[in-house]
This record gives sequence, C-alpha cells and structure tokens, in this order.
Amino acid sequence: VVSAVAVDLVGEGRDVISKYMEASSHLIENGGPAISIHQWMMQVARYSGPNSAPLGSLGGAKVEPGAGYRRLQILCSGLQSAYILFSIMASPGIDRRAVEDDTIEACVNLIKNHIQKHIIPSLSNTGHLGVASSTSSSKPPQDQDDEYLHPEMMSPMSKKTPMPRRSTPNRNDVAKSLKAVYGPILSTIGLFGTILESAETFIITNEMDDRLLFTVCAASLSSLTIDSSTAVRADTASLASLVQVSAMNLAVAIFRRYPRHRSIITEDLFPLMLKLPTSKRSLRTYLVRKSHGSTEMTNIKHSPYANTSGHEYIQPITALLLLSIQTCVTMPFQSDEDITEEGNADGGAEGSGSDSNQFDGEENKNSKANDTSGLDACAAVCNQFTSQMLQRCSRKGEEGGASEFRPILHNLIDDLLFVRQLPEYPSAEMILFYLSQRLGHDLLRASSMSKSSAQQMEATYLATAMDALGKITS
Repeated sequence: VVSAVAVDLVGEGRDVISKYMEASSHLIENGGPAISIHQWMMQVARYSGPNSAPLGSLGGAKVEPGAGYRRLQILCSGLQSAYILFSIMASPGIDRRAVEDDTIEACVNLIKNHIQKHIIPSLSNTGHLGVASSTSSSKPPQDQDDEYLHPEMMSPMSKKTPMPRRSTPNRNDVAKSLKAVYGPILSTIGLFGTILESAETFIITNEMDDRLLFTVCAASLSSLTIDSSTAVRADTASLASLVQVSAMNLAVAIFRRYPRHRSIITEDLFPLMLKLPTSKRSLRTYLVRKSHGSTEMTNIKHSPYANTSGHEYIQPITALLLLSIQTCVTMPFQSDEDITEEGNADGGAEGSGSDSNQFDGEENKNSKANDTSGLDACAAVCNQFTSQMLQRCSRKGEEGGASEFRPILHNLIDDLLFVRQLPEYPSAEMILFYLSQRLGHDLLRASSMSKSSAQQMEATYLATAMDALGKITS
C-alpha cells in the first residue's frame, strides 16, 4: 500500500510523452534516446525506432521500457491490499489493534491519490493540462559581442551555427498519447468502488482520527468535480457515476457517524460548488431511484430531467445534500419520567371526567414535541446550509462570488422541486421550507427599510430572491 501511494501514472506518463516528443522533433540539443508511451506501458519491453532507449540508458527505472506496466501493477497490488485490509477491519469481532494506524493512514492516502491523480484526470481527460503551452519559445543564447556585429564583419571562426528553437510539446498531442495510460487506470474503477464500500463499513464500525476523516472526506467530495469526456472512452459517464455514488455514500457515512464534523463538511460544500461541471451533459448525472408507488407521482415523458432512455437525473451535489440531511434523523427520545407522567395522566383521566380534555391536550402537546425531536439535527443542517447559501448569493459585486452562486441556487431549487413529492427524498421539502423562510425574510426586510438603507442590499440579489421565491411557491 505504501508503494502504491507514490505511484502517479498520469504524471509519469506525461513526462515520458514530453521527452519522447522533444527527442523526436530534435528540440533537445544532442538529443538522446527516448521511449514512446506505448513502449512505457508494454507488458513485454520492446526496443524499436531510431530514438528507442536500450535498457539502462535513461538512468531511471521509472522511464525504462515496460516501466509503466510495472508501476500499474504496483498500483493494482496496493488497491487490492487496501481492500483486504478494510474488509478485515470491517468484519465483526475484529480487534481494532489488528492493523496499525500507519497502515490505515496509508490506505486513506491511497484513496485520495487514486481519486485526485488518476481517476479524475482519466475520466475528465485533463491529464495533459500539466504541460506548458506549446506557443512559448526561447531565443538561442548568443555572445554579447556578436549581437551588434553585421554577419559580413564576423570572422569565420566567430560565426555561430544556428541553434534550433526550443518549444514545449503540444497539449493536444500529449492528450492523445495519454489515452494509453487512461485505459489501464479506468480498468481499476470496479476494484476501487469495492474499496470505497469496505471503507464505508469500516468508518461506520470503527473510530478514526479526525485528520484521516477530513482527508478521506475531501477526496470523496472531489469526485463530484468529474466532467466525463467521451474522448477517452464511450462509457466514461457510467464509470464516473459509479465512482461518485460510492464516494458520496462514504461521505454520507462520515456525516452520520460523526455529528461534530457536520458543520465543517457543510462548509466544504460551497467551495466545491464552484468547481462543479456546468455543461448540460455533465450537470445532472445522479440517477433518481424511485419506488413503484412514487413513479405515479411524476410524469417521465414530460420531465425536463429525463434522458432518451426515460431515466431521470439530478445534480450529484443535490443528492449529497439530501442524503446528508436525511442521515441526521434520530429516533425520538422519551425519558422514563415522561412515560410515568403519561401513565399518571391516563389514570387521572379515567377517574375525573371533567379534567379529561385538559390531560388529553397536554398529552398531545408532549407527544408532538417528542415526535419532532428526531429532526432537530436535520433542521440545524438545513438552517446552516440555507443561511450560508443565501449569504453568498447576497454579496455585493466587489466582494465577489454572488454571480457564481446565484445560478447554483436556481439549479438547486429546480432539483428540489422535482423530487419534493418523492418519498425517497423527504428532506427536499425541509430545505425548500427554510429557503422560502429566509428569502421571504430578506424581501420583507428590504421593503421595510428606508431608501438609504435599502441601497445597502444588492438589487440583483433581491431580484434573484423574488424569482426563487416565486418558483418555489408556484
């Protein structure tokens, strides 16, 4: 596992491609041997071509022919080892001390590195962005004395041989060549999904250090930024959905298991929203699963969120918010004193008919309070999220961020309105209620202010609030 943490196939492959392109184009002075990305990823090393590198000539084991395949095997072995370790620790009856803390930390770091360095670049086709732009060029060095001399005045010994102009490899060529690395990485997604599931079970049944929890939670949330590209493979959208669902379940497990971290995780959602894909194809990718009874509540044929196959989708960030709030529900607690008081009230009601209505009223009041006590944590998360969201939408132009969060608010409301009638997502109605309450409060406050005070509020935000409130109540 520790060896697999140090593997960066995309970065190493990018370096191999850059060196090969520079050597092939004679962009390096006294260009030496180089290997292609296909030679680097071959299971059996082959040496061919005028610039192919014989074994041991490149001075590093990571850039030898076949080294990429060996690095891939190290990564796969580390992923399998992490899955075995999490499965053992998640089994019932296993002592927590059976696996050292350093090993668990290595497994967490492997999950983070594999998501951020391998899966996201491979599915989004963004591994070539680490290459500098190919438009840059550098002027070959010249002697200062020859810079001001006319060529006819220079002696034959002082004339310099023209040097080739240096430039960096083309990003498009690097992106095409990196597909040889993306394919083997995408073949590990099935195994990686099982690792996330076993890690979820481990987190539910065992205590973890806060630092490791934040690491794995941040890595899981970063998977929502995947913008799947069909240029890599035709099924990248389904692979991205598999990774996102498993990562979301892991983040929700942390949200449920550790109430003290819910406020911090909720705060981390807002910077993440600015990195989400905005294209129509990648905006809504989370499949809305409905039971047979809830299918009759919505019309798939006329739904704006249905694709050609009839399935309906919402944003993954909306699904994460709904699942996180719903996981905060607890069983209403009723103390022994309340049970005793209810028993005494029932006995008194049988003996005194005149006081029956009074006892029934108090009993209904206590019962109502106990029935809603299990939603206190859900209300706290909804209150924090809606207040922070509208606070960012109401910022003035010089403070920044408002213009970016207002479209996010509209997309969020559209998703919530779409699933509000489904019994699988009861938290949608609660979020809409808190949004309506705060939007109405801001509008009423702006209308009751004096003209000078009302100018302190952003006029664009008031228009957004009116539009959002009208959409919710319509």
